[in-house]
Amino acid sequence: MRLLFAPRAVKQVDAIYAYIARENSSTAQEVADRIYEVAEFVAAFPYTGHATFIKGVRAIPASPFPYVIYFRRTHDGVHILRVLHAARRRPALRDEPREYRADPSFAGANS
Repeated sequence: MRLLFAPRAVKQVDAIYAYIARENSSTAQEVADRIYEVAEFVAAFPYTGHATFIKGVRAIPASPFPYVIYFRRTHDGVHILRVLHAARRRPALRDEPREYRADPSFAGANS
């Protein structure tokens, strides 16, 4: 399936990368790579993960890192909605904008 990222999700991954890179850039790259890897897995297996309290929204951890990827399967692909630290409150995803970007470029992914 086609993999699409909400602009907010891309910004969240960029922020995760920047935060970790302050201490260790190679670990930051590993985390960003793992998030992207799990997102690709979700595109191949869109019924993976677990259901959330919002109809149609699923979540999957980016193990072994403490981040959760929230996504929705639609007729045109898998939409990555958010990427948050597991300790954060669950997001209200009901009012997500309908703009998505295919093939995201994560901060530092090309560094």
